[in-house]
Amino acid sequence: MARINQMIKRVQSLNIDLMSELSIEDTVYKLVEKQQEQMYEGIDSDGGEREPEYSPFTIAVKQSKGQRTDVVTLNDTGSFYQKMVATVQGDSYIITSGDEKTGDLLTKYGPDILGLSTPYKSRYVSEDLRPAFMANVRKELKL
Repeated sequence: MARINQMIKRVQSLNIDLMSELSIEDTVYKLVEKQQEQMYEGIDSDGGEREPEYSPFTIAVKQSKGQRTDVVTLNDTGSFYQKMVATVQGDSYIITSGDEKTGDLLTKYGPDILGLSTPYKSRYVSEDLRPAFMANVRKELKL
C-alpha cells in the first residue's frame, strides 16, 4: 500500500476536469438510454409532456401496431431511437439522432424533444456517471 505522503501527492495531482470528461465519455451510451426512456414516457427536456398529441389517425395506426397511444413517444418504426447518439463536448453533451425524420420531428415538437429533464439527469448522475467517476479516480490513484 502506498505511503501516506505518496497518496497525498497523487490526490493533489488529480485532474478532476479530466476525470469528469473521461467519466462522461465512458457513460455516453447511458445518456442515450436515458433519453430513450424519457422519450418513451412522452417527456421533454423541460419536464413537460410532449405536444401536440397524436392525431386520431395516428392513434388508430399505433393501436393496430400494438404501440402506446397515451403519450407521444416518437417511436413508430424505432429508427429515430436507434440512430440516437450522444456527443461529449468537454464536460457536457449533446444528444441527437441521425434519422432522416429528426428535422421534421424537431420542427413539429420543438427542440425540447432532445435532452434530459432534471429527473433523468439526476438518474444518469447517480446510476451511471458517479460510479464511473469513482472508478476513474480509483484507477488514477491506484487504489
